Amino acid sequence: MTVNGDLDLSNYGTGMGPEYEWLISDHPLALAERQRRAAEFFAAELDEPAALDEPDHQPAPEEDFTGMRPGLGEEVGGLATHVEPTADRDQLRYATEAEPDEVTVAKSRADYEQFRRDHGEPTYTYPAHYLGASAVDYPAPGL
Repeated sequence: MTVNGDLDLSNYGTGMGPEYEWLISDHPLALAERQRRAAEFFAAELDEPAALDEPDHQPAPEEDFTGMRPGLGEEVGGLATHVEPTADRDQLRYATEAEPDEVTVAKSRADYEQFRRDHGEPTYTYPAHYLGASAVDYPAPGL
């Protein structure tokens, strides 16, 4: 399917098969689609208010929690000031700038190789034809 003369990959599959293998390739359309998806993701993240920032969110009084005594935090000796935050979406919002595509793709390819090895292909390596300038010669599977 095309949109304004360009291939529309917005609904292109990203399961762990040949479509994903191509999507993490160096093909210019794969790069453009990764960039489009990343931009869409970060735009959605910026548009969505953090759950704790919602106006109708009221924290429950400490004494309402079973087993929690008022002042327990003080008894712990300020431990919370020394603990790193978790990956909870209300504590750590996504950065407005994504990591470089090369970094993301390198991680994705390594993860994909491991996935394929763990699922019955112990000698799988990411296909060389999807790397570099020659990737342009290999269109997206199934289109």
